[in-house]
Amino acid sequence: MRLRSSFGSRVRYAIKLSRQLLAEARAVGEIGRLVNQHPHLAGLEQRMLAYRGELAATRGSYTRDVSSDAMALSLQTAALVASLTELLKPARALDLGSGYSSFVTRSVGATECWSVDDSPEWLERTVGLLASRGLSTEHCLHWEEFEARSGERFDLVVHDLGDVRQGPAKHASQALRETAFPAVLDAVSPRGWLVIDDIHISGYRQRCRRLLEARGFSVFRLTRETIDSHGRYAWLAFREEE
Repeated sequence: MRLRSSFGSRVRYAIKLSRQLLAEARAVGEIGRLVNQHPHLAGLEQRMLAYRGELAATRGSYTRDVSSDAMALSLQTAALVASLTELLKPARALDLGSGYSSFVTRSVGATECWSVDDSPEWLERTVGLLASRGLSTEHCLHWEEFEARSGERFDLVVHDLGDVRQGPAKHASQALRETAFPAVLDAVSPRGWLVIDDIHISGYRQRCRRLLEARGFSVFRLTRETIDSHGRYAWLAFREEE
């Protein structure tokens, strides 16, 4: 009986290890595919690791004084946004769902940054955060005001607008995360980049994937690089030339 139990434990461990190795191989292949197609992003993974250290203190104070850890942009995804801002040097960056991501894009140095939120309260908090850090508070808009400015395009867009939870939408902010997605894609410039946060929600992820494919975006599933302790992670998408 002891022999059988030991053998069964080894089999289960081998299966678990195989799954982990397969997942890691796929993840490495994904970021390798990204850099292979876009050589100017070489060093992205290393810059993300560095930014996780550099941003830890400011994000810690943000989750202590302004928002909760579960609601704020994760440190991992913030590191992705910071690295892309540094490597791409976007002329225009759009932060949909203001907050810590607004601090990241503006502090790293995108030439022109816009921060948009569907909540006036959160937008006000963002303005206060930026001002307290000595950063520009220009172009902080409510979602409806931004929608009225049709035709605005950005080289880097971070989509974290509204709320996202498991199950059907229970309020307007939760529904907005998904209903705004076509307009979000419209805001990405040709050869521009889109970071899609909270893509761990399966139904939301599937619907985003279908629309991205229909619009001709290339998708890079950076799960391993962005997953946090809450199980959240992000995808990166690239818009081909029109």
